[in-house]
Amino acid sequence: AYDSKGNIFVAFPFTGTTTLGSFALTAVGQSDLGIAKIDAKGTTVLWAKSFGTTGSDAPNYVAVDDQDNVYVAGGSEGTPIAFGATTLTRRSNRYMLWLAKFDGSTGDAIRAENFDSVGNGTGGGGCAGVAIRKGNLAICCQIQGKATFTGLNGNPVEVTPPGLANGNGIVIALLEKDTFKAKWINGIGSDDQEFLYSIAVKDDGTVAFT
Repeated sequence: AYDSKGNIFVAFPFTGTTTLGSFALTAVGQSDLGIAKIDAKGTTVLWAKSFGTTGSDAPNYVAVDDQDNVYVAGGSEGTPIAFGATTLTRRSNRYMLWLAKFDGSTGDAIRAENFDSVGNGTGGGGCAGVAIRKGNLAICCQIQGKATFTGLNGNPVEVTPPGLANGNGIVIALLEKDTFKAKWINGIGSDDQEFLYSIAVKDDGTVAFT
């Protein structure tokens, strides 16, 4: 993903120790989440950060808003995971579904939230895509149970995609980009597996995904 100056943001899983420019990142678990900002020429790493649990952590998508803040969607098998001052704890017995927002200038975490739910005990999946347009933030997650979001009134809202007996379901949500509160949520599923590949959002909040 690119910011308004053409700088590049990447998110990646890594194991052991990896070095990007002058920054060395060391994983604390099986695989951790790495995030880095590279200059517009692609020659200098401006900052690099790592976050992780004792299990496997996977970043799946990166997006940048019009203020050059960075959003990363992903999932974690372990628990807990700390993004700055916010510590997320898995509620299901499978993957934690999370979304995190970072200051594009420094890489510092601004906000993070997990969307997995205790549900029926299956939980799991991962947030596979995020897209931003104006004040709208669209997110899609693959899940094997319930997902829990915070509604505009501050109360929790749960959604269970249909047809979960034999595979994964999909959750699509439109959030406020500054608060992560849900404007709407929809669960999609069938009697088989569902997979997510990309998502986009228009100025009016219309969401498209594949």
